[in-house]
Amino acid sequence: MEVRLEHITVRFGQKRVFDDFSLHLAANSQLLIQGPSGSGKTTLLRLLLGFCVPEKGRIHMSGKPLNAQTVWALRQSIGYVPQQLPRVEGTARQLLEQVHQFEANQQADFSEEKIRGYFGRFGLQPGQLEQPVRELSGGEQQRLALISALLQDRPLLLLDEATSAVDAERKVQMMDYISSLKDKTVIIVAHDPGWRADQTLDLTSTHS
Repeated sequence: MEVRLEHITVRFGQKRVFDDFSLHLAANSQLLIQGPSGSGKTTLLRLLLGFCVPEKGRIHMSGKPLNAQTVWALRQSIGYVPQQLPRVEGTARQLLEQVHQFEANQQADFSEEKIRGYFGRFGLQPGQLEQPVRELSGGEQQRLALISALLQDRPLLLLDEATSAVDAERKVQMMDYISSLKDKTVIIVAHDPGWRADQTLDLTSTHS
């Protein structure tokens, strides 16, 4: 999925987060976004999800404008991995089952084989499928959130500090796997060193 932002301005009160900001990301390429807190990293992801509307400028995905009429359909093309899962009741399996029940995900492969394959790849034990999500560590919850997004198999993947609580060994596994994805457009917000991407955007320069 191609992503294009043209002359975007975003302001919260008197603070201007983006001023005439433009970005082009080709389909099936990867972008690493870095910068200090408050520089607009998460705001950029919220713009693409349609949760934040720019004061000025235009956003296109695969040539389609992102607006009030298209946001719902375009959002169904996005897999999103937050830094922290919202408070979830129930087990890891129940969480994945709930995600699969959404209309946009019913054609995705949430088979037992697929789920267990991802659990093994990212160092989660099969028995943790039956463990309450609230009992999982922060790093385990982040890996579960990534697995949920990967199972949805959407063309645009947004990662917001998705490895911040993961131990070093598992972090490398996650980074290597994401880097190997050649059939998705991936946007990574991260402080972690070690991420590899086709482009790096340092938002420090947009606020200097």
